[in-house]
Amino acid sequence: MRFLVFSLLIAAVAGPLATGCQSRRSLDSRMRMGTDGGPGVDAGPGVDSGPGVDSGPGVDSGPGVDSGPGVDAGRDSGPPVDCTSSADCDDGLPCTRDICESGGTCSNFEDDGLCGGTDMCVGGFCEATCPVSPCRIAPPQCGCSGSQSCILTDSGVRMCGTAGSTPAGSTCSAAADCQEGTACVGIGVPLCYRACTTDADCPGTTAYCTITVGDISPELRICSVVCNPVTNTGCPSTTTCLLGQEETGAMRGFTVCGGPVGTGTQGTSCVDQGDCAAGHICGGGQCYKYCRIGTPSDCAAGFTCDSAGAITVGSTSYSICM
Repeated sequence: MRFLVFSLLIAAVAGPLATGCQSRRSLDSRMRMGTDGGPGVDAGPGVDSGPGVDSGPGVDSGPGVDSGPGVDAGRDSGPPVDCTSSADCDDGLPCTRDICESGGTCSNFEDDGLCGGTDMCVGGFCEATCPVSPCRIAPPQCGCSGSQSCILTDSGVRMCGTAGSTPAGSTCSAAADCQEGTACVGIGVPLCYRACTTDADCPGTTAYCTITVGDISPELRICSVVCNPVTNTGCPSTTTCLLGQEETGAMRGFTVCGGPVGTGTQGTSCVDQGDCAAGHICGGGQCYKYCRIGTPSDCAAGFTCDSAGAITVGSTSYSICM
């Protein structure tokens, strides 16, 4: 159980290599010439450059030597590539950079910059970071995984653990009693108070996120309670509805449940709140009854509701009978 302090939040493409072939033409000019040694001696008809000696069809660049499909520039692109552009590397994850490297291989890496605000990329997906270490008690909770909740231990330390089932506004005896999003703190009598970050976290038009729990770092704030200090409605029977007021800023009035509850009524001497009955406050060594400005019946005969020290909660101004 932790005690409360009232305060206001400060708030490479290569072109084809030219290739070709040149036909070799082997010309045999072996023309045998006879030795003309005079009449009757000549080369005769069998020795000439006749049809058998030419560069005929048997010597050409035949079909086996050409620049056809089988002969390329002498370069290939090696093994098959993964990509030709980054679009080929898209892994479908929202916060990864997809890169096609120069060698045609894909690279995918997480980038927090693809997430909004202070979110981080974890496993390819954006996840909110927790602004409170190690976890945040106020909703939405963060910092704990799975079914665990962020709870306030009896020693005033935040930790991940199993939340209890006791709802906000009910009495508790240990931190483990309270539901997720609440903390077992109190003024004299511990209750499960709703943890908060802003007024929007607090139910009720006069419930404010303005109470700071003492000795907790980072600070923990809880919602005030909507209760009636005159009739004591809105608080457990072992507590009484007490008035409070912000110390700075708008100086709004609010109510909380505190205790223990004693028996002293108007004018009874007291040492602390535990000496006074529900609907009364201990101040200056005696119990004073709470009252509403403009409702004379709230005070016994001979007493009036003191307007000088009134605190307004919503549309109702409260004070004490004097």
